[in-house]
Amino acid sequence: MQNDRIIMILCACAWLISTYFLIRYLQRYNFLTVGLPMIFLLIFFLNNCGGFVYILPWYTLTKSSLLQGGNSFIVNQLGFVQTTCFLVTFTIGSIFGGSWLRRNIPFKKREYYAKFVNYSLYHRLYLYVGIAFYFLYFVFKTINLASVSSLFAQGLPLCAAAICIGCFDAQIAGDKRRYFCLLLLASTVFPILTLVVQGFISYASSAVSYVWGFVLVRQRLKWRHFFIFIAVLYLTLSIYVSYMQIRDNVRDIVWSGGDYSSRFDVFGKSLQSIQLFDIFNNDHLQLIDLRLNLNILVGQTVQYLDQTNKYANGETLYTAILAPIPRLLWPEKPTIAGGSELVTRYSGRTFQPNVSVAMGYVMEMYANFGTIGVLIGGYVFGMILRLIDIVASEHLFRGELLLFFTWFLPGLTIIQPERIIAVAIGGSAISFVLVKVINYTHFLFMPNSQSRSRNT
Repeated sequence: MQNDRIIMILCACAWLISTYFLIRYLQRYNFLTVGLPMIFLLIFFLNNCGGFVYILPWYTLTKSSLLQGGNSFIVNQLGFVQTTCFLVTFTIGSIFGGSWLRRNIPFKKREYYAKFVNYSLYHRLYLYVGIAFYFLYFVFKTINLASVSSLFAQGLPLCAAAICIGCFDAQIAGDKRRYFCLLLLASTVFPILTLVVQGFISYASSAVSYVWGFVLVRQRLKWRHFFIFIAVLYLTLSIYVSYMQIRDNVRDIVWSGGDYSSRFDVFGKSLQSIQLFDIFNNDHLQLIDLRLNLNILVGQTVQYLDQTNKYANGETLYTAILAPIPRLLWPEKPTIAGGSELVTRYSGRTFQPNVSVAMGYVMEMYANFGTIGVLIGGYVFGMILRLIDIVASEHLFRGELLLFFTWFLPGLTIIQPERIIAVAIGGSAISFVLVKVINYTHFLFMPNSQSRSRNT
């Protein structure tokens, strides 16, 4: 166990070094980024931070749910090594692949901040459409059309992208009050909304990461930011452990169709019993290990495939190529296996029939080609995401906002390291089509004097 802990400490150091260099790189070239790699770092850390608790000498596994799920120090260590490999090669792909792309994509340095562009117009447009789509999703959810429900599931990413533009506009105008109000709005309304309406907080965590990743990439890294990060992380973990304590009560009311007054009543009572995160509290650490640790599934996959040698050999990647094709256009499209079925097939772990668990990028890469798949997959994903990041930044800083959304929103949607690649690519394709429709509708209804712009 001591050797496992040493290996995890080395991996944690690799996490810190990779994160530091990637952030420094993005901030150095902040005129060529909209923060997509930074957003990935935030979401990837949130989904794997449970692996870090095994480094603590006082952490012990006592919860039956963790023991029955196969959690152990050796399994976590095996998974942690693979996620570290993915992060390191993702960083290399983002930095060196991005540098190569920057040299080969025509990009003339100019006065980027086009102040004549009406940023607030597009901020409101996408915010209103996002709010409408978020609530329409629950109306159309009962319709057995995957493409339609996936379309309206873009509500939160639309709202997050709109707030990003609002923050960018406030930063250009020097309006610090509006800037911080928008950040506060994203950090509070998103979690409360998804918790009260859906009974989940995970959807909101991604939306909040979208906004903060976009904003942080334009902040100069200083030592005080490290302490601010520790404070924000502590607050986030405190909210998380408090949420886990009242999660079942909230979901009982939400999923049973309780009225909103009772939902807010339960939410208000839960605020009164909020717990501060205690790193020496083993129960708090186990809650993090329970829901924020994809390393366990990856480690179980490593063990299982080492014994069976039944790798996917690119099967799931082939289904990812088919994912963007709507079933409306191809009714006979082969059914894409997902959820717990794939996890069971490549890790040997079984789940209850009503439990849905996704593979995640790292597990899927390992299930296809082993460690070499993780290394190459991290590099390729980092390079592709950086390409989208560069092109989106070009359009943003030139004031071509409609083209910016055409790249930025699919870029956000593809950042789903806790899902299978097919779902991420399919969602990205849907968001691309959605943005095109919104942009076309914008030209139809806008006055001619306003629609004639550089956004064509």
